Amino acid sequence: MTPRTSSLPLEPGELAPGPGEVTTRAFPAESLPLLHTDGLPEARNAEDVFHDPAAHLSGRTFASPDRPLDAIVADVRRLTAGPRSADMALPAPRRPLSRPGDHTGR
Repeated sequence: MTPRTSSLPLEPGELAPGPGEVTTRAFPAESLPLLHTDGLPEARNAEDVFHDPAAHLSGRTFASPDRPLDAIVADVRRLTAGPRSADMALPAPRRPLSRPGDHTGR
């Protein structure tokens, strides 16, 4: 999901000239939205090629929710071939599967 407008990251948000636009999207119960710190897109190799998580995950399916995160970490380790200069956090919230007749969270 790409927002229609961009704004400052959460931490320096108080420097913005005004409130940013809020974009709300529903996501299916079986999806896994990936949040990340700047360490993920800033991960790069010796030739300054940056990691592209969308390209690495596109078209792939995973047997469990933790597998995409494992795949991303493995991809970054392969790309950087060693230590990285920035930390990387990958929170991935997941909504529980709905039961028949359960309309909460939709």
